[in-house]
Amino acid sequence: MQAISLGEVQHSFKKKNAVVGVITNNTNFVLSRNITHHKSDIIHRLHTHTLTHTKYFTMSLYKKRVKADELNKEGGYKNVVLFALKDDFLSMAKPTVNLDKLGGKYTITTTHTFPANKGFISHLSKKHSVTTKSASVGEDGSKSLQHTAEFILLGDSASTLEQMTDMLNDDLIFLFKDQDCLNTTDYVQFGDDCLSVDCTVEFDGKTTKEGLKEYKVTATVKAKKFFYQGTVTEAVDTTALPLLIEELYASSIAATSLTLAWPDIYVATPNTSFDIQRATVPAMTSPTTVTSTVGTKAITGLTTVTAYYFRVRAVNVNGNGPWSSVFGVTTV
Repeated sequence: MQAISLGEVQHSFKKKNAVVGVITNNTNFVLSRNITHHKSDIIHRLHTHTLTHTKYFTMSLYKKRVKADELNKEGGYKNVVLFALKDDFLSMAKPTVNLDKLGGKYTITTTHTFPANKGFISHLSKKHSVTTKSASVGEDGSKSLQHTAEFILLGDSASTLEQMTDMLNDDLIFLFKDQDCLNTTDYVQFGDDCLSVDCTVEFDGKTTKEGLKEYKVTATVKAKKFFYQGTVTEAVDTTALPLLIEELYASSIAATSLTLAWPDIYVATPNTSFDIQRATVPAMTSPTTVTSTVGTKAITGLTTVTAYYFRVRAVNVNGNGPWSSVFGVTTV
């Protein structure tokens, strides 16, 4: 490998806050980000690749920011939090740094892989409780961002208590889905194969009948925040019946039709389909039953200005889950 003098390196890296490269006559290609004027820092940050010609070039790390760059503006995240044990990964995807695209060092485009039945575990959280924030930490010259997420799980049980206790000491990777419905690909990922997330847990049993028992989970990681665009593989419990569907929604309500929906958390393996019952009385006598394999169902053939009542249950290879609470809606 042909040597490069310190003067040659310093000349090449004189432009601060840029990606700067030097290609020597033979095999040495020098590239660095976040350049400083200290020799030890420059030498520490150099990487080598095999190339053949000599030239100097620079590429700005900054670009003009316009309205089109205002992505994912809607506040908060969807109320489904996903996490996985670091030891459960078969392979953990990493960013492929694309020097031609700003943000490449924080974007993961390939998919995390897991052994059979392993994957991310989903927790349905309290509506609008999932938030994240970031703050700078560290000394001048070595600052980074520390990222913190918070979410609330409702209720209290032995199984919830055990999971919350285990979260305190296990090595976990988290995924959060942006609230913006137009963003159908990106998840925010906390942690990687080098640094997992640190969790703290608080429980509030409340003291009034209006209050709800809540576990508040705070997940913190330094620097390791990414935008994950791969497929999300969820863990599969091969023996359990489907869970109770706790929320139903109605949209596109018209004179003779509407669309019924339930949270994405239930539309995943091992659930294979959903039974939807409709009746004109809350007791659900003489219901009409239809099915769906996705998280929505278009309901047609209704009567104008009439109250209808619905309930839904999930189905998997082990059997049927419990019926949801009855949900009422009136056509227009």
